[in-house]
Amino acid sequence: MKQHRTVRLIIIGALILLTGGGVYFGLPAIRAVIKESRDKTAYTEAKTFLNDQRAAKAFEIIRMRDSSVPDRNSEWLHLEIEALSALGNVGRLSALYDRHPEAFMQHEKGSMIVARAMLATGDMKSYVTFRKAWESQEKQPELWFALDVDALILQQDTAGA
Repeated sequence: MKQHRTVRLIIIGALILLTGGGVYFGLPAIRAVIKESRDKTAYTEAKTFLNDQRAAKAFEIIRMRDSSVPDRNSEWLHLEIEALSALGNVGRLSALYDRHPEAFMQHEKGSMIVARAMLATGDMKSYVTFRKAWESQEKQPELWFALDVDALILQQDTAGA
């Protein structure tokens, strides 16, 4: 009887250890799957709002997203640039540009807004560097031309303008 009780206690102890280990190692994995699923859903929803010309609603989702899902940060960054460009949010676009200038080379509208901000603040050195990066890939050269004319005027080169 005593031996039967010992075996029973060992089995119960093993089950408790297995359950505890499963909870300890399983919960973080389950939590990660749930976070990833929520992130994908939020991204799709924000993208839909942006496509429906509802940039403010898209930006609201972007702002509230869980940035601890690292695999999609680049996608979210590009979506944020699109939303901020649609909203014309110069301050946030400029701040994003300061942290991720390479991302803007895929967003002409956002880049033009940042370039205009550089001109407005008199940062000609940054403007010239940024402008040169865009020379070979302009899709709207007439808008860049207008920025270039403004830059010449700010440099008091009215003849060049």
